[in-house]
Amino acid sequence: MKTIFSLVAIVCILATTSFAAKRTVDNSPLSAAQYSDIPAALTASTAGDTIYVYGSPYTYTNITIDKKITLVGSGGFPQVNNESAPKISQVIFTTGSDNSVITGFEITNILYAGYSTTVNNVWVFNNKFSGQYGVYVYGNATNWIIEGNAFIQYTPTSSIELYSGTWTNWMIKNNYFETYYDYGINFRSINSSITVRNNVFFFGLNYAYNYQFLYSGSGGLFENNIIKMASGQTTIDVGCPACVFNNNLIYNANGNIATPTNGSNNIMNTAPVYTSLANLATGYSVNNNYSLPTGAPGKAAGTDGTDLGLYGGNFKWNNRLYPKLFPHQEIFNVINQSVPQGTPVNIQFKARKAFN
Repeated sequence: MKTIFSLVAIVCILATTSFAAKRTVDNSPLSAAQYSDIPAALTASTAGDTIYVYGSPYTYTNITIDKKITLVGSGGFPQVNNESAPKISQVIFTTGSDNSVITGFEITNILYAGYSTTVNNVWVFNNKFSGQYGVYVYGNATNWIIEGNAFIQYTPTSSIELYSGTWTNWMIKNNYFETYYDYGINFRSINSSITVRNNVFFFGLNYAYNYQFLYSGSGGLFENNIIKMASGQTTIDVGCPACVFNNNLIYNANGNIATPTNGSNNIMNTAPVYTSLANLATGYSVNNNYSLPTGAPGKAAGTDGTDLGLYGGNFKWNNRLYPKLFPHQEIFNVINQSVPQGTPVNIQFKARKAFN
């Protein structure tokens, strides 16, 4: 069954895209893909190529990207029965990887720009981050876009952190952030060239720990976000009093949040309301609807007149984190799973066209 599904999925994707060379990877046994691991596909690729990676129960080996590559996974929360997300423990962008793209993966540890290097114009979208760090930069990085991802982190750490070097002109938009443990932080060393817009933060879920939203920073623009905390913290901008907060909804379940030092038009001390949300303590769910219903706080309250949160800016948020611009599978069933040799195998297959 896996071999059939891989072939059908590959044909469906390749028939509707127009990149340079295209390679396929699947580390499951008996796969029909060209490669069984990502490093081998990267070695065979040249700048501008696209690599499609199929999900499996097995985590892929760590990778280093040193050329312009579009790396496409099958989705963070695939819909097809028995389909797993493609998991990578560590992705390192290093010299030569400018203008690369990574989408549709579960990144279980960290994604960062390598030591003392400069990596520009990277697009990280529609991935699930589930490890100690999310995007961790040890080097220089300019013009990165972090968009449409779900950061679901269970350890005390940063979602996005600059450890050393410089980062300039970053856009962090329409992402979901969920942090659990004591002293978890979302941003470290943010600066005035960073824009954080239309994100949703469940900071601490319903646990009353001493979370710090910003560990340190010299500035940064926060617009159209929904920030819910359960914290003993007394203000949102501890660690970065120079950060500017405009048109955000900021709510602390413990009632401790104070108005940010800089900014305007924020909705303070008002609990966010979503169209459909299960028990918050259970965390992220593909069955939740994170859009704002009519009359909800933050409805049409953004700086651009659209909603606060994930759907603001007319963004097409996708709960399953499928890579936009690429089609994805929704149904795959083998009708007659046991047949005599030479008898056709009948399958039911449904795919959805790319969204953007």
